[in-house]
Amino acid sequence: MNDQSPVVGLDQSTITGANVHAPGLYYLAVTAYDRDPIDSLGRLIWTDGGSFDGAEHAADGAGAASPVAGWIGSGQGGSYHILLSGVCFIGPACGSADFNHDGDSGTDADIEDFFRCIAGNCCATCDSADFNGDGDVATDADIESFFRVLAGQSC
Repeated sequence: MNDQSPVVGLDQSTITGANVHAPGLYYLAVTAYDRDPIDSLGRLIWTDGGSFDGAEHAADGAGAASPVAGWIGSGQGGSYHILLSGVCFIGPACGSADFNHDGDSGTDADIEDFFRCIAGNCCATCDSADFNGDGDVATDADIESFFRVLAGQSC
């Protein structure tokens, strides 16, 4: 989190890779002034105060170890621009046509293991029942994505 870098005449926040410790999926949120993320217990992800120093801060609130579950506070918003460098958009993180990772792609065993996983009985080497990586598990969208990938198409 960075609530405004000290750039003269410009309200600007800068986030570097200082708190990114491994490759993976990261989310970027831009909010109005004094709109703060909370976890499912209503605890702040970042402490409220001391963040106006222009420095970048890792999550340090009572809910720091938890995912964002909502937002509190309100304030004036406005237009903004996002400039990214050193990142890429990979799209949804689909599973593989070799769903069970046995080395044989797109077989009856992959289809059977996929539907077992959708039913709640995933094998240890199987991809997730959230096949399309959208955060919703075992949905029609996961089934559609599975068959698209099975047919050699994109997720």
